[in-house]
Amino acid sequence: ILAGLASAPAGVLALAPARAAAQAAVPVIGVLVISDEHFTTPQLEQAMQERGWRPGTYRLDVKFAQGKVDRLEALARELVTAKVNAIVALYTPSALAAKRVTGTIPIVMSVGDPVGNGIVSNVTRPEGNITGIDSAKTKEQQAAAALADRETLIRGMYRYWRKVMGL
Repeated sequence: ILAGLASAPAGVLALAPARAAAQAAVPVIGVLVISDEHFTTPQLEQAMQERGWRPGTYRLDVKFAQGKVDRLEALARELVTAKVNAIVALYTPSALAAKRVTGTIPIVMSVGDPVGNGIVSNVTRPEGNITGIDSAKTKEQQAAAALADRETLIRGMYRYWRKVMGL
């Protein structure tokens, strides 16, 4: 999942960090995780920095459900209420909770079988405000899919960021 995490928000993270830094408000990225077992904030911060986001040009709002699936929707609502600019949803229950509570805030998911789990109807062209990767694929499959879909993903997230950030 952590390898997927670094690539899942690539579209979000690759977009004009200098422009975001120039904005009066620092963009906030919500992170919704069922458990902290396979996630650490420094790893996401490293991925952000590798894509040009310097510390201080964004803020993370991380919500852990401590393994309790029934808490995810309330935590996702907290992120929506906080008006985060995007939500990174790790694992299927987190992505489903985020999808249930917002149809406007961009959701970047890293989940297994997003089609089979009802998150999107098409992985290649996810609909609405949801994008990301199928973490159930092998690394080789993910790499091939990432190369093939990278441009589409970046374009989609760029549109979201332009809308959200008023760029």
